[in-house]
Amino acid sequence: MVEIRKGEARDKDDYLRVQFAVFPGEITQRKRHEQYFDLKITRDEILVLIQGDEYIGHFTFSRMISPPFPGSIYLEEIAILQDYQGKGHGTRAMNEIITMGKKEGFHQVWLDTWASTRNRALKFYKKFGFEKRGTVTKDGFKEYFLCLDF
Repeated sequence: MVEIRKGEARDKDDYLRVQFAVFPGEITQRKRHEQYFDLKITRDEILVLIQGDEYIGHFTFSRMISPPFPGSIYLEEIAILQDYQGKGHGTRAMNEIITMGKKEGFHQVWLDTWASTRNRALKFYKKFGFEKRGTVTKDGFKEYFLCLDF
C-alpha cells in the first residue's frame, strides 16, 4: 500500500531523484529544483508517495489567495516513477489534494498541461472533471489551463 504524506526536509534527495527520472531534461536545473523543494517544504505544499521504504513520487501545489486564481489550489507538478504509474497512486494523491482543498475552504483546483493528443495526463484530469478554461503558449509549447470546481 502506498502512503501519502506531507513532504519533509529529509525527502530532498528522493525528490530530486524522482524529479529527474520523470523529467530528465530538468537535470540541468538542479539548483532551481533544490530551491523549489525548500520553498515547498517551508510552505507545506508538497505531498509525497511512499511504498514500503521507497519514495515513488510527489505532487507539488500552491495555495492561491490572490489573482489570478484566488481561493484555489494550483497543482504545479505531478511526478510518479514510471514503474508505479497506472496503478491508482496518482488518483489517490489527486483525491488527497481535492479533499485538502475542500477542508481548507478552497473552491477550485487549477493546473496547466501540455496541449497534445499524446498527453496521457489529459485523460487522467478529465476523469476528475477538470475542464479546459484557456490555452497559452509558453516557451514555444502550447498548454491548456484546466480547472476543477467544487
